[in-house]
Amino acid sequence: MVLHLYGNCIQGQVQWILRELPARIDVQELWDNQTGAFLARRDRVRIRWGDEWLEFTPTAQEYATTGIVFPPDRQQANDLEPLEMLAYLCWKLQSPFFLSDEELADAVQGAVVEGTGELRLIFQTREWQHPKVGEGELPSQVLGMQVLARLVATGDASVWNEFRPEWVNTRFADVVRVNWEFIYPPKPAPPPPGGPTYELIPAPDWWAELEEDAWEEVPEEGQE
Repeated sequence: MVLHLYGNCIQGQVQWILRELPARIDVQELWDNQTGAFLARRDRVRIRWGDEWLEFTPTAQEYATTGIVFPPDRQQANDLEPLEMLAYLCWKLQSPFFLSDEELADAVQGAVVEGTGELRLIFQTREWQHPKVGEGELPSQVLGMQVLARLVATGDASVWNEFRPEWVNTRFADVVRVNWEFIYPPKPAPPPPGGPTYELIPAPDWWAELEEDAWEEVPEEGQE
């Protein structure tokens, strides 16, 4: 996970802190060793977290609350994509994927300028309006960030009431909408009826042993 710190009391005003998960998620059992297919089922999620097995039976309402929107051609299916499972686990488990208040306070305190004094938490949220960095949008141009700046400047958490719910773009559904083709790449179209088909097969061992001059040149009149 990456922690972004901004502020006039932060050393350098901006810091990125990389944090590893406190325990390893073992996903070896989630893929088919032969086909590479993802084996997780939508109605039953089972993972190993460190030395502990965790099992969940997600409901349609939970997926909707998480922000997961299944594509139309998968509405009646029971399959689950890796990113969809990760989004559900982030919502369900929370603490293993998000810093606790104590960890967050320690990380911030370690990044502030010496002599800053005691810091206090005035506001916390997991839904905000993130700048469209890929389009060159600056935080100062984002209405949600402007509200957040006023909140920090005044220390009044009620300023967040000015934030409109439709500005939120950090839910998983929003990420999917922006990165639809990356998360759900289009499937190749089937060949037309009666059209040509082909199959990729491994090259034989002797192929690698052929030298450049081992190829026979075909006379021009014999070429097709």
